Amino acid sequence: MLYVDMEVNGVPLKAFVDSGAQSTIISKSCAERCGLLRLLDRRYRGIAHGVGQSEILGRIHVAPIKIGNIFYPCSFMVLDSPNMEFLFGLDMLRKHQCIIDLKDNVLRVGGGEVSVPFLQEKDIPSHFLDEERYSKQASSSGGPAASGAKDKNDNPLAGVQSVGSGGGGALAQGTEFEAKVTKLVELGFERGAVIQALGLFNGNEEQAAGFLFGG
Repeated sequence: MLYVDMEVNGVPLKAFVDSGAQSTIISKSCAERCGLLRLLDRRYRGIAHGVGQSEILGRIHVAPIKIGNIFYPCSFMVLDSPNMEFLFGLDMLRKHQCIIDLKDNVLRVGGGEVSVPFLQEKDIPSHFLDEERYSKQASSSGGPAASGAKDKNDNPLAGVQSVGSGGGGALAQGTEFEAKVTKLVELGFERGAVIQALGLFNGNEEQAAGFLFGG
């Protein structure tokens, strides 16, 4: 378990750092406490399927987070889940060039311009330990498009269906969809993550790219 102290919109909290989770996630209650729900874009709502399921309420496209003494822009998926407060995922780790330095037990951000220590287990509130179990649901398998039962359990985005979508089965077929996958893979993203992102945004290539880049 890797936790660091951060501030989200000026509110101090302990962030669970998880490079295995494709997206940065904030709970509805935490977003409300940080005064961010007014920024919620409900066009991105859907359902995250994992061990059970959680409702994706939408996306907050940009809000300030403070790591160390430096502010960074951050985007979040907002989930209606009591088991998780704030999870700092791969999208923002990549965007802000973070390094998980286990030798020195620090998170380096911005290519090393700031580093913050990982919290000792004694400094982590006991109820936060539920977040580790939840993050296993949010972790991206990065595997092939055909997902087995294990992928569905490990990664809720594999089962995300945006409201109003016609279903992912038809979307994932055809040369047009495959062309979009190929273009995004050429940008350096894993095929599994690309397919998940396109499924999340009903095949919209621009929105999928923005999601993968963490924008």
